[in-house]
This record gives sequence, structure tokens and C-alpha cells, in this order.
Amino acid sequence: MKNYQMAAATVILLAATVFLIDANESESDGDLTLPVVSIDTEGGKAVLSDTDYLVCSVDVAGYEDGAGDISGAEGKIRGRGNTTWYGNHTWWDMPKKPYKLKLAEETDLFGFGPTDTYIFIANYADQSLSRDYFAYTIADSIGLEHTPSCLFVDLYLNGIYQGVYMVCNRIGIESASVDIPYITEDPADSGYVVEMDGWISGEGTEETDYFVLDGNCYAIKDPEVTDPLWTAEHFSFIEGRVREAYDAVASGDVARMEGCIDVESFALTYIVNELFNTEDIAWSSFYMYYDPADGLIHSGPVWDFDTSSGNSRSEAADPECLYASYMNKWYAGLLRTDEFAEMVGDLLSLNRQTIVDTMDADMEYLRSHRYDFEHNFDRWGVLGSTIWANPVEFVHLRTWESHADYLYGWLTASLDHVCSVYCG
Repeated sequence: MKNYQMAAATVILLAATVFLIDANESESDGDLTLPVVSIDTEGGKAVLSDTDYLVCSVDVAGYEDGAGDISGAEGKIRGRGNTTWYGNHTWWDMPKKPYKLKLAEETDLFGFGPTDTYIFIANYADQSLSRDYFAYTIADSIGLEHTPSCLFVDLYLNGIYQGVYMVCNRIGIESASVDIPYITEDPADSGYVVEMDGWISGEGTEETDYFVLDGNCYAIKDPEVTDPLWTAEHFSFIEGRVREAYDAVASGDVARMEGCIDVESFALTYIVNELFNTEDIAWSSFYMYYDPADGLIHSGPVWDFDTSSGNSRSEAADPECLYASYMNKWYAGLLRTDEFAEMVGDLLSLNRQTIVDTMDADMEYLRSHRYDFEHNFDRWGVLGSTIWANPVEFVHLRTWESHADYLYGWLTASLDHVCSVYCG
């Protein structure tokens, strides 16, 4: 096996050699150009809970040259996330917090489509601030349905600048996200969103909120199990369909798989997850949904890439490691069939240039707002340090731009390797 630490260090040192600047220089010295979101809680209360909402008002300025501005929208806000909310006070803290904003009325704030829920991703431990953004834009560009929409904003909370946040829509059943039928009285006519979620066993109740399959917990994300139409029959139905699909994948019988899952959706999410080597792929943030229109389990949407693409201290840091192929049991089973590997190769060959073009467009977008990204680190002085999953080599990357260029270089190396394996 290759020395993954050496491979990752080579990419990092190359980036550091080209882009390292005096750490004492001021990071931001230009105009801020991202849209501004200002959230003010009632009475100026601090957001301290990831379960209890605070009433708030929301202003948006500068989106679409002011055409998307709003003022005084009513809503409520709370914290969200797992490690990114709580941190680990033995090893690290996460003072830049992620948030969930729920508006009183469905509103299309950023062209995502009408929704009442917006997620504000802090990316405190991803100093490029953009791993999630690259993952979602690439997933969308290759045709993965229901990929989260996203953009960056400068966030102010109770008048205090909080930094650059990536805003995206939640994963759930609605027109702006997973656009499938919602719950009906008939379980077979209802849509479902399920997540492999290793956190749920400490938060929910087995056989009510989640079920266990081959050592992994699968949480019912939508519909909510508190919905008046939800019954034990709904739970049994979706648990049964997921188990049936998993058994079909494990069997290696292609015809049986095709009767249970949308194979192409699994191939597309595999490409994204393999390209990024996301560490969570073995146990959480792995979503799937059941669409009653075709009666199949679909893979996606993809989610949560902050500990990916070199932001890791495991073998996943190596861009030449096919991490998802053996860490995720669904992908491992599918890849035992020649048909699935060939589909992955065909989709990669078809979309390789699209992926490159998307990465280039992403870099152009990021650099067009570079002063905003640099200003984030005037608020949060973490450049040149390591947090959570950061490899120790990140201490050499002392500017936002060096982190962004490292990410681009890492993804380029990973794409080359994945294509060399599957495209012949």
C-alpha cells in the first residue's frame, strides 16, 4: 500500500511552496462582495442550543445586486451539527458555530426554490471553507438529482460579524430538496428519506426513529415520525425496503439489485464520495430515499464533506486511496459486480471534463470573493494551525488561498487516480 502520509504531505508542501505568504500580513485588504445575511434574535439572546429555537428576524442584502434583498423576515434559529457544534473540549473547540434557520413562511432566498429551512455551514475545521461547495457543485454537474443548492454569505448575528458561511437547503422531502411524494396513509405510496447515521443511537429510539442493519444505524429523516399520518406500518415498510435492497446488493445478483435500487444513482454518489474520500462514508451522512413513483431505493443526496479531500489523518488523506470502495458496505457490494464498475467507468468518462470545468468555475467564483474569505480569518485566526481532522502538515498552509489551492490540487490528483482505475 502506498504511504498515504507521504502522498498527502507532497500535495500540501507543493501548495505551501507556491502560495505561502508572511503570516503577519493582513489577510483582507479589499471590498467584501458576498451577500450579507443579518440575523437578530429577540432581545439579542445568544444561540446556545442545538435543540431550542430562538425567535429572530432576518435581513438579506446584496444578493443578485439587491434584487433578492429582504428585510425583517420572521423566523427562528438554533444550532445544528454534531462535532461541528459540540467540538471536543479535550482536544479542540468549535467556536464558529453552524446554524439552522427556519422562516415563518416559505421563501426563496437564494434561488434554491421555496423553502422555510436554511442551513448555515460554518466550515471552521475546513480552512478552504469550500469542500462542501466543491462536492455539491460537482454532484450537480454530473446529474445527481436533488443535490443541495448552496452559496456563500457573510453572516452577522446580533450585529456581530461571524465570518463566511455556506448556506444550503436541508435534505428532506420538499420541492427545493428531495422532490418526491410526502407521507400518505398508504406506506407504499409515501416517499421516505433515510440516512446511515452513527449518531442516532445516542439520540433516538431503535425501531421508532431508526433501525440497525449489518452494524449500521439508519435513521428515518423524512417524513418525521411525529407526523400525524405516520404509523408503525410506515416504519416497517421503509425498513423492509432498505433491508431488501441491502440483501440484493450483498447477493451479487445484478437483476435482483436492479429490482430494488436505482443503480445509476449509486454509481453517481460513489463517484463523488470516492473523488473526495469523505471519512464519514462508513457510518454517517450517507443518504438514500425511496420514491414510490418507481418503487426503488435511490442513493443521495450527498452531504457533509468537511473531513474529506485531504482534510484527514487516516488513509483517506491519500488521493490515490479508493476509500469509499471498501469503507462503505453498499459500494463494496456493488463493486463486486463487473456491471457496476463498468457503469462507474462509463459515467466517469462521460463526465470527467465536466468535473474539471466545474472545479475551474468553482475556483474562479471563490477568487472573485477572495477578500470575504480572507476576512473570515481576521475573525477566526486558525490559519497555520490544526483542528480536529486536520493533518499536521496543514500548519504550512497559512493563507486561505493556499488552502483553496491545496484542495484543488488534491481533487485533481484524486480524479486522475479514480479515472485511471475505472476508465481503462
